[in-house]
Amino acid sequence: MPPFEKWRLDFNEKLDRLGEEHLNKLRGNRSMNSSYEERLASMRGAGSAAETMAGAPQQRHMPPLPPDMAPMPQTHPVPASTAAAPAAAPAYSPPSTTHIAYSQFTEADKQAFFALLDEAHLLLPVGRGLCSVVSKAPMHTATPVLETHGGVRGWLCLKHVDIDEQNAPHDVEREVALLRATRHDHVATLLAAFTETPDAFTTVHHLAMPLYPVGLLAILDAPHFAPHAPPFAAEAPAAWGALLAGETYVTFVGAAMRQLLDAVAYLHAEGIAHRDIKPANVMLGTDGRVRLIDLGVAWSPAFPETTAYARAEEGVPRAMISEVGTGAFRAPELLFAPTRGYDAYQADMWSLGVLFASFFTALQETAAPDGDDEDWDEAPALASWERALWPAPGRPRARRAARVETHRATLFDASRGDIGLAGDLFDVLGLPSSVDAWPEAAHFQPPLAQFPFVPRAAQGSVLDRLPQLAALSDVPGGAPLAAWVRAQLPRLVRLSASARPTAREVLASLDV
Repeated sequence: MPPFEKWRLDFNEKLDRLGEEHLNKLRGNRSMNSSYEERLASMRGAGSAAETMAGAPQQRHMPPLPPDMAPMPQTHPVPASTAAAPAAAPAYSPPSTTHIAYSQFTEADKQAFFALLDEAHLLLPVGRGLCSVVSKAPMHTATPVLETHGGVRGWLCLKHVDIDEQNAPHDVEREVALLRATRHDHVATLLAAFTETPDAFTTVHHLAMPLYPVGLLAILDAPHFAPHAPPFAAEAPAAWGALLAGETYVTFVGAAMRQLLDAVAYLHAEGIAHRDIKPANVMLGTDGRVRLIDLGVAWSPAFPETTAYARAEEGVPRAMISEVGTGAFRAPELLFAPTRGYDAYQADMWSLGVLFASFFTALQETAAPDGDDEDWDEAPALASWERALWPAPGRPRARRAARVETHRATLFDASRGDIGLAGDLFDVLGLPSSVDAWPEAAHFQPPLAQFPFVPRAAQGSVLDRLPQLAALSDVPGGAPLAAWVRAQLPRLVRLSASARPTAREVLASLDV
């Protein structure tokens, strides 16, 4: 035993002895003739050491109840059968600090749901957004409701938003209102929404939704997701293999594009712009259908926006907050904070085009983050001069080969921020010198005439950045889809929002 460890144990034993002896002096009724072990066991267990060692029941001496707490006399005898029966558990109801704003649950589902929330250890975190926390929890009573909407059997997805932690344009109350108003096979379903106000200063919103099993991002990042790959199989190394068993790259991409266009066209027809379309917000249900999720920053004329730097024209409903979207999926008009707002629906079409391009971009390999000491191999045999420089035990050990992760490249490079993203856009699409070619740029900050970029012609085409598109033409059934992408994708990623097609127009052209 190391000297320090022995000293620590001896010191702790002395503290135990001092504490026990001091307690005995206060009580005055403990024998000091018994052994230390017996006295310590007696003190801790209210019994003798022999009883403790033998496993005998230990008697604990409880003080008598105060007179006003004495049990009431039994006036009416209770039959033995009735007395032995356990009391029935009362039906659970939410506390007074909880308000149910919306619910598709039955009464039995509600009781199970709120009882579930009392068991915090059952809530398993699965993700975190800028203003929210997402968790999953077992929910067996609502199985029919969950399966109807493509959720995993027996599981529920919960989104928690503290209203004090959200910042514009995030608005959970607007998100609940928009989700309640939507009913579509390819848009996420809201099962329930309720708020908790544990005190006068805190309000937390909880949104209950089906737990969708697979995200589009995981499929795009898979190395075996490629045009020449064999049909997906249930024994594939990824979880989505079983969900898409029998599908091919061509059939899945064509179906996913059609369903996403259908979802966006529906939202736009309902007056809703998503404003954060990206692979991470696209999920697949257990029925294989694509779902567009997260309306946290969605816009609708029913919820007008105001900013200090922008004001829409009279009678023209426009989205005003440009700090929406994610990285490479942001439309160019969002990079320059238009003073008269922007067309949020056409910004969605740009994001949708960049998402479609992600089906055909290159797959990039990166080294996984370093782990702890368990990622090191044992030290190799060292030469004599190495042993002299690094005597044991501090000699270096060989690190294992870095684990490689694959990620799908985006059409444009957003790794250098908004200015770098704008520069990459202009390298591919060109930069006009007149607002005649880009009318919205007249109200940018700065306006087009003051851009810190040199006007230039387009360098090639966005199609040049899609290496898997060429391979698509060579696989069975891939030629029509490849021709459609070549025709429609350049239209979706035009600089001018007014020159982009609508979702309905693009959907009508998709016949693959």
